[in-house]
Amino acid sequence: MSGLPIALAILRTADLLKWGTFMQDEHLYYLQSQLTLFGLNPHEWTLKKMRHLQVKIEHRFDRGFVFLGIATKKQNSVKWKNLKLLSL
Repeated sequence: MSGLPIALAILRTADLLKWGTFMQDEHLYYLQSQLTLFGLNPHEWTLKKMRHLQVKIEHRFDRGFVFLGIATKKQNSVKWKNLKLLSL
C-alpha cells in the first residue's frame, strides 16, 4: 500500500513528460507544410521546437527573420493557432 502514492507520482510525471514532448518530427513537418496558410513558402523556413506548443520559425537565408508559432493539439494532431513576428 505504501508504494501506491509513489507509483501514482511516477505515472503523473510520465504523463507530463509525454504531454510536454508531444511534438514529434512528423508534427513539425506537418506544421511546416501548413505555413502556406500564412502566405509563407514552407521550403524557406526552418522549424525548431521551443517550449510546449511553441515553435521557432526562422528563415533559412535571413536568420534575423523569425516568427514564434503557437500550435494547438487535439488528440494526436496539431495545427497552428497563430504566428507572432519576433524579429525582422
